[in-house]
Amino acid sequence: MKILHIGPDDPFVQFLGGKFESVSRGANIFITISSTRTVKYSVPGARHVIVRPKSFDLLRIFFSLATNVDAIVAHSLTHEAAFLFSALKRPVKIWSGWGFDYYGSENANETTLLDADTRDYVQQIQGNICKRTLRNILQKVNNIIWSAAVKSIDYFSAPIPTDFSIMRKSFPNFSGKYLQLNYGDMETMFAAGVEGNQDLNVLVGNSSSITNNHEGVFARLARCDLRGRRVIVPLSYGDIAYREFVVRRGIYYFGDAFCPLVDFLPLDEYNRIISSCNVVVMGHLRQQAIANIGTAIYCGANLYLNAKCPTYRFLRGRGIDVFDLEQLTGVLPLKRKAVNTIALDRKALEKFWGLNVVNDNVMECIRQIELHHNPHVETRR
Repeated sequence: MKILHIGPDDPFVQFLGGKFESVSRGANIFITISSTRTVKYSVPGARHVIVRPKSFDLLRIFFSLATNVDAIVAHSLTHEAAFLFSALKRPVKIWSGWGFDYYGSENANETTLLDADTRDYVQQIQGNICKRTLRNILQKVNNIIWSAAVKSIDYFSAPIPTDFSIMRKSFPNFSGKYLQLNYGDMETMFAAGVEGNQDLNVLVGNSSSITNNHEGVFARLARCDLRGRRVIVPLSYGDIAYREFVVRRGIYYFGDAFCPLVDFLPLDEYNRIISSCNVVVMGHLRQQAIANIGTAIYCGANLYLNAKCPTYRFLRGRGIDVFDLEQLTGVLPLKRKAVNTIALDRKALEKFWGLNVVNDNVMECIRQIELHHNPHVETRR
């Protein structure tokens, strides 16, 4: 078996790609979309080929690699992955979605995912009506390309299964099946570097993406008693202009208590910072920040999500203790969850993100690829 992966140079691709390589050693080739000459997040033992974003060499490079390829796994539906899916017929096509690729463009059709304050900001940065019209036209062209690609896809995965129905609304021409792949497990991702920290800091958001809706969360937090707390805001990736806006607003609302994280940190160090927060607030209206949320739950933080967010419904449906963002008023919790509640929440995490579950999901994906090519042959489980 030979599996071709395509995606950005990202630790999530490294994680899941490593799972595939551990199951089918030497069977995986990675097309890494990157502007650099080296792959930072490589999968040990696997072959990597770098392609520049939106490169015209993509198809030529693919055909040089694609002899007897059994499957293509797109780690997010980038323009390059959509192009390959549209151009090719034979291999099994698996779209492992991340969220941005099926919820919509942040600068065009995504206004339903932004609170009122963030929508005002978007209107400011999008400029005049001519520029906005051009962006909308480009987005419509992209949607045509993506729609053609999705029509040919055999399997779709999302970070949480609740997102499957959302993808179907965005792409009603999808006729494939759902399978579950994970970009992290509880032991490797959520528990790494976590210590018994008793600090009472507050974590807000996960990136400098406008779907974090920082402005609305900041305004709500500013009405709470924050004495003795730091407000920690991860901003190490995403839109630079939006990051600058968030930093200005964070200083305005919280002064010296505002602590933006603008540099990438090793996972252990990053998780130690999260573990210093007994309150974690996410303003997203879409599935996002799963790794941060998982770590927060593992550490027993009081987690506040927008009740309209699919992640809120997913976690509550699994019995995990989550608060509605509307409950964030006045005095913040002064301690973490009770020990028995933390234990129950960790068991719930393990049922979906446990190491064995995540590994079994990869095994099932490979089994489906084998069955697709040999439907009458019983394959390993």
